[in-house]
Amino acid sequence: MTLDHSANLRFIKMFGFLLAILGSAFSISFCGIGLGVYIGALALQQILDKTYRWQLYPARRFIAPLLLSLFVSVLISDFLWISAQGFGKYMQGFVLLYAGIDVIRSETDKKALVGTLVCACLIALAGGLSQEFSGVDFIYGNRANLYTEDITRLAGSFKHCNDFGTFLVPAVVFALAHLLVLSRQKKYGAAFLALLLLTGLCYVLMRTMSRSAILSVFTALFVFCLFFRFRWHALLVLAAALAALWFTPSYLSTRLHELASFGSGEMAERTLLLRTSLAMVQKSPFFGLGLNTYSDHFPKFKPADYPNIMYAHNTYLQMATEAGLVGVGLLLLFIGVVMARCVKQRQMLGAALWAGALGILVNGLFDSVLQSTQLRTLFWALLGAAAALSGL
Repeated sequence: MTLDHSANLRFIKMFGFLLAILGSAFSISFCGIGLGVYIGALALQQILDKTYRWQLYPARRFIAPLLLSLFVSVLISDFLWISAQGFGKYMQGFVLLYAGIDVIRSETDKKALVGTLVCACLIALAGGLSQEFSGVDFIYGNRANLYTEDITRLAGSFKHCNDFGTFLVPAVVFALAHLLVLSRQKKYGAAFLALLLLTGLCYVLMRTMSRSAILSVFTALFVFCLFFRFRWHALLVLAAALAALWFTPSYLSTRLHELASFGSGEMAERTLLLRTSLAMVQKSPFFGLGLNTYSDHFPKFKPADYPNIMYAHNTYLQMATEAGLVGVGLLLLFIGVVMARCVKQRQMLGAALWAGALGILVNGLFDSVLQSTQLRTLFWALLGAAAALSGL
């Protein structure tokens, strides 16, 4: 195989990976197409390019027992085909993690990654702003989610404002890192544009009124600041911003204060869902009820007077109902080991991606974020890119 053909296949792999990241901002189809392009190019390269060498998979000693536990959860499922599809979703995530390590190798690759992330942020921002000022997002014509009769919550091109908020968590951290990099390079014109991007992302994040996303972005920014010497100044700014949100009278402040009330409104419903999910875990604690089957089993466990079929509003509890404590425990151990090994970032971009991925995990305590194709794609791609930049 000629050097040109090898370079072309590598370019196609990069294109597929970046297309998946771009799709996380607005399109499940783009996520799938991008992943498919990467897998196809990787297969061709393995067949045709005898010089290609597989990259070492991070935390690989944990992946075999994890896959085995997930496979057991498929076999014991009452909905075998649905669980087999769920197994495929986990595999997609593991492939995206490898893809980031495989394709992000040079400064040129890093610039392509940055450009793609900027484009994804711009698409998300445009969707949110168009929904704010015209009533619908510019891609699908989705209307904003209602909060009260006269107050709406932005959802952008996502179905729900909480999903939009989750996407914005790593987007805000990345935009801040991009601004700092450009400022250090004294590219003041570009830095000003990055500041406008950051300001816009913060605005639409506040307008989602997603409490979990807002708290998660503060957590991600807190962790991001710990990587650098300016940490104490930044932490004071974060503390002041959080205090302002909490104490300034607004609809958002009211929603934040509702977090302390578990017996009313949305918190009462979430408490009911958590109790129902715990009952599902108790039914099959070790390997769960079957991957991807939460909605299929939920009607058997929910209160008789509860009309809806909902997600658990907790990524890990929902995983525990489907994959059992063994599966979710091994998955968190695997993710934890990967993140621990790439935590010593030497690059601002890598630190931002790492902190952004952590922010998504934090938000998983309050919403079923990794059950979303777009958000799952974003998480695993960010983790793979962070691992690549750390030299893992």
